[in-house]
Amino acid sequence: MRLTRRSLLAGAGAACLVPTLTSAARMAGARRLVVVLADGGWDAGFVFDPKLDVQDVDGPEVDEVMSDPDDRNEVQSFGGLEVCVNESRRRHVTTFFENWGSRCAVVNGLLVGSIVHDFSRYRVLTGTQLNTNPDLATITGHVLGAELPLGSIDTSGLSLPGPYGASAGRLGSRNQLGYLLDPSLLPQPPALLGDLAYPQFEPDADEAVLLESFLQARIDAMPDTRAGVAKHKQALDEARERARRLIEDRHLLLDEMRTGKAQTLSQLSDLAVGLLANDVCRAITIADGQIWDTHTSNISQHGNFNSLFDSLNTLVQGLEDRGLLDDTVVAVVSEMSRTPKRNAEKGKDHWPTTSALLLGGPVRGGRVLGGTDDLVEAMPVDLATGETYAKGQVLRYDNFAAGVLAMLDIDPGDWFPGVEPYLGPMA
Repeated sequence: MRLTRRSLLAGAGAACLVPTLTSAARMAGARRLVVVLADGGWDAGFVFDPKLDVQDVDGPEVDEVMSDPDDRNEVQSFGGLEVCVNESRRRHVTTFFENWGSRCAVVNGLLVGSIVHDFSRYRVLTGTQLNTNPDLATITGHVLGAELPLGSIDTSGLSLPGPYGASAGRLGSRNQLGYLLDPSLLPQPPALLGDLAYPQFEPDADEAVLLESFLQARIDAMPDTRAGVAKHKQALDEARERARRLIEDRHLLLDEMRTGKAQTLSQLSDLAVGLLANDVCRAITIADGQIWDTHTSNISQHGNFNSLFDSLNTLVQGLEDRGLLDDTVVAVVSEMSRTPKRNAEKGKDHWPTTSALLLGGPVRGGRVLGGTDDLVEAMPVDLATGETYAKGQVLRYDNFAAGVLAMLDIDPGDWFPGVEPYLGPMA
C-alpha cells in the first residue's frame, strides 16, 4: 500500500495496512536528528497546550503576582502557532518562537499511556514499551551513519541502544569518553595513593599489534555453526572499525568536548552542532538536566521552561548558522506531562498525555497540531494531516516515533511494522 493523504483520509477510523511512504515524502527527509529530553515530565500547559482559566485545570496563571504587571500568562500567536507566554517568568519562550515559530510544529495530545518514568521514557524514545529496543537516535545513527566514527552519541545517559551498541556512543556526564581518546587528559590521582599515575597501562606499538592479533584470532575461532554467531562477528567487526575511525578523527570530538566537566544545555547544544557539522555522528541525544518532576512545587516549571527555551534558541541558531537546519530534525520531548490540578503540596503528579515540539528538516512550521479537551485528555486526530478529527484516532507514542523516522527518510515500516506513521508535521 502506498501511503498518500487521500488513502489515509479514506481509511480514517478503519484498520490500516502497513504503510509505505510515497517517493515524494521520502525525498523530503532530513539526514540528522537531535533529541532534546526534558526528563521528569514537563507541564505542557505552561507553553504548548494552554488551558488558561479552565475550571478543572490549574494552569500557570495560578502563580501570577498581581503587583507585577509583566507576570501575566497569555496565549500569543507566532505566525499561526499559538503558545502560552509570560514576559516576567518565561521570556525566553517568547524569544524562541519569535525567532523560530515559522519552523516549529507543536504536537499536542500525544498519548504515552503510562505514568511511570522509565516506562514512559522507553515509549517516547523508542516508540515501543521495551528498553531492549533501540531509540530513535540509535536507529538514525545505525541507518544513516554507517560510514561515520559513531552513528549516534548520547550525552544524557538515558539513551537506549538496544542491539545496536556498536554504532552508538556515550560521552558520559562529564565527557569521560575524552579520557579514552586522549589519556593525557586524565587527572592525576590523589596524593594519598602514593606514586600511582594514570593511565596505569598504555600499550606501546608492538603490544597493540599483539592485542589486535589476539582479538582477531578469538573472533576467527568462533564456530559459525552456532546460532547468531555470524551477526555477533559482524557486530564485533563494526565496533572495531568504528573505534578505528573514532581514534583517527578524535580531534573533531575533543575539540568540541569539555572533558571532565559537566556541561549546561547551552554548552551541550554547541557540542551537538559541532559533532553533527563535523560528521562525527548523525544523531545526538541531550537532556537539560533540570528537575521537571515537580510533585511538590509546580511553580518551578516556569524557570525550567525559560531555561530550556534559552538553550533551544542556542541549538537552533547554531544549526542554522552551520547550514544544518534544513536537513536536521529537532525533536523536543518529555516522557509525560503533569496532572490538570495541583495536589495538596502545590505540585502536580504524573499525566500520560503530553506534547512535543518538532522543527527543522521537512517539518512545516507555524502550526499547532492535535489537541486535548478541557480535561486534558487526548483528542483523536487524522494522522495524515495532524488535525483533530472526530473519526480519527488518538496519537500514540508509536505513531509519533514512526513519523519521526519518516521525516528522516527512514522507512518506518522496517522498525514499526503495522504502525501508521504520524505525518501531520510534514503535511
